Amino acid sequence: MLTSPDNSLITGADEEPEIENYRELSWGAIASLLLGLASAAVLIHPVLAILPIVAVVVAAFALRSIRNSEQRLTGEWAAIFGLALAVFFLGVSFSWHYVRLERLKIKAQEFADDWLTLVKQKRLGEADQLRVRSVERGGKDVPTRSASPPGQHDEGQVRPHEVFGSQPVSEYLKMGDAAQSHFERFTATSHGPKSDKFVLEYTFFDQSQPTRKKRMYITVERTFSHLTRQTDWIIRNVSLNNSGV
Repeated sequence: MLTSPDNSLITGADEEPEIENYRELSWGAIASLLLGLASAAVLIHPVLAILPIVAVVVAAFALRSIRNSEQRLTGEWAAIFGLALAVFFLGVSFSWHYVRLERLKIKAQEFADDWLTLVKQKRLGEADQLRVRSVERGGKDVPTRSASPPGQHDEGQVRPHEVFGSQPVSEYLKMGDAAQSHFERFTATSHGPKSDKFVLEYTFFDQSQPTRKKRMYITVERTFSHLTRQTDWIIRNVSLNNSGV
């Protein structure tokens, strides 16, 4: 007597290759993809660079695990995409912050140069205004050069205990119109969420004695108020020594 073949056996035989070809999705690949997407946060602040760095490490580990799994794991595309995102955001972040820092350095040098010009012209009242926040300057971001009539100076408005009595500035003032200053370099910088500080090294000398150069270090601070959306540049300190920030 003939019997029909067992359909369950035939079905099982057909499904066996599909089970054998099944490849598990790598959790490392998923993690690297998510970390790659989260790496966009580095554009907010460079301290978050830890995210793309971790993403690169996890992606490298995931790719190695997949390639050594003898085709048991899949997700190589996710790991590569996460790696690419991490590298992209890390590169854009460092480029953006580098450009921003260079722009801030240019502004800091211009601000210090303007302050030294006011000091040389003995417009000490205006120079003193650049040592306080703009809200304390009568609402003006930078005092106008025309505040004092030509030939008239405002030394009397300056607080006597302020920076103008310090050794480098007093020597610079004594040189009068013969005083010359030259920016040399930035010796220190610091950056925070609300402020940036720069220490600028200057040499100054009397035109009649150009070889007798002296040094001064000017600390310039940039502050930003999220409440008023206002940026301030301030001369924080002037000294003979590089005291850092």
